[in-house]
Amino acid sequence: QGIHTAIETNATSGHLNELFCDLSCLIADLKHPNDEIHRRITGVSNERILQNLRLAAESGIDLLIRIPLIGGFNTDEESLRGFSDFFRSIARENVRFEMLKYHEYGKDKWKKLGLTYTVENAQVTEDTRKHFEETFRTIGLNVVRT
Repeated sequence: QGIHTAIETNATSGHLNELFCDLSCLIADLKHPNDEIHRRITGVSNERILQNLRLAAESGIDLLIRIPLIGGFNTDEESLRGFSDFFRSIARENVRFEMLKYHEYGKDKWKKLGLTYTVENAQVTEDTRKHFEETFRTIGLNVVRT
C-alpha cells in the first residue's frame, strides 16, 4: 500500500525476522556486545539480538542501531572494541548507528511508582559520545544523530 512502517524494539523476539518483509525501518538497540555482561545486567542474552541485527542488515531494510551509552556499563574501551567488531561485520549501506547518552528522565516515574531507582553515576560525557562516534566513523560505519 506504500505506507512507511517502522518499529522500535529491543530485538529479542525469535519472530522479528518474519516482519522484515513488511517493514520500511527497524530501530533496535544493543546495550552491550559481551553476552555475559549483557545477561547479568539486562536479564537476557544478547545472542538473539545479534542474530536479529545481522538478519535485518542482510535483509536490506533501513536499520538504525542505537547504543545507549551508560557510564560504568558499556563505555569502556573493551566494550567499544566489541561493538566495533560486531558492527563492522554487519555494516551495509542500509545500516546506521546512533549513540544515545544515558539520561535520568524516568527517575521521577520510578519514585512516583514507589520504586527504588538504583542506577547511579551513569552519566556519559559528550567527549565519550564523540569518541564512540569517531571510532565508528573511522572503521567506515554510518553514524547519525536523529
